[in-house]
Amino acid sequence: MKTFTIHLFLLFSFLTMSTFGQENTALTCADGIDNDNDTLIDCNDPDCQNLGSNNGCELCTDGITFADVLIDYNPGCDNADPDPEGAIGLNDFVSGDPYSYVYLGQGGSIKLGFTNNLLTNSGTEENDVFVFEIGPQVEASDLAIRPADAFTETQLINNNIPDIDDDGFYEIGSISGSIRGFDIDAVITGYSQKTLKFNAIQITDIPNGSCSGTTPGADIDAVCALSSFTLSTSNTTVDNDFLKIYPNPAQNKINLHFSNNHHDLTNYNLVNLSGQILQKGLINNKREINTENLESGVYFLSIKGTNTIITKKIFKL
Repeated sequence: MKTFTIHLFLLFSFLTMSTFGQENTALTCADGIDNDNDTLIDCNDPDCQNLGSNNGCELCTDGITFADVLIDYNPGCDNADPDPEGAIGLNDFVSGDPYSYVYLGQGGSIKLGFTNNLLTNSGTEENDVFVFEIGPQVEASDLAIRPADAFTETQLINNNIPDIDDDGFYEIGSISGSIRGFDIDAVITGYSQKTLKFNAIQITDIPNGSCSGTTPGADIDAVCALSSFTLSTSNTTVDNDFLKIYPNPAQNKINLHFSNNHHDLTNYNLVNLSGQILQKGLINNKREINTENLESGVYFLSIKGTNTIITKKIFKL
């Protein structure tokens, strides 16, 4: 009878684990779900705590610091992902949902941008960026980051960080195995917190097989800037709803409407996804900006004042 009870307990334990799964990866430790049905969720579960800095559960909880725009996607296999924008925004992977992540294919790559914030160095030995790659083991991928200003680019060059493709993205290292996080300060040393600023990241699958299967190569759910610099505020706190832009999408012009009379907001920059400033100048009395000569696509409008910068995404038809 005792032996039967033990066997029954082991069978129940196995069935419970099979039914409820496990909570021991960066993804399952950041989804707000009790995956293994032990009443302990994410960081409260010792299984997640045992993952150390790769547990995922304390990362990027504000929803702002995730890469939020798709710049480019080059699949490494013929069967391209149906929706590469699955890699932007929150870590929202759903098993069986091909639109909640993107697969790169063997040797494929994706470039993602940060619009609400910039990725920065932390000045510590902690990870600065975290890649939510699906699966218990990270499929090996190279990382490259794009500097947001001339100072940062100069430091990359001085530290012999290469821009192999001459596309503005500098190769800083790789992730693989159980490692999803990367410490920028480990390769560009000696800089204080938030001195170095980056506005985009490229993830490139390191080929290790064929294009067989439905989702070959690295599978990316989201990318989070653990160390970040918010673009929408500086010395003063400004609600991004403070500025209304219409029409958006635009055709020939956009109109600006401020909820208060902030006369110090007088300058603007209009930037494309590659970081090039296409237009800049003073905001006229009509508070209009001409967009007639812009090609169809996505742009970023930055309105600047004495103590404030507000950035908005613009769509041109």
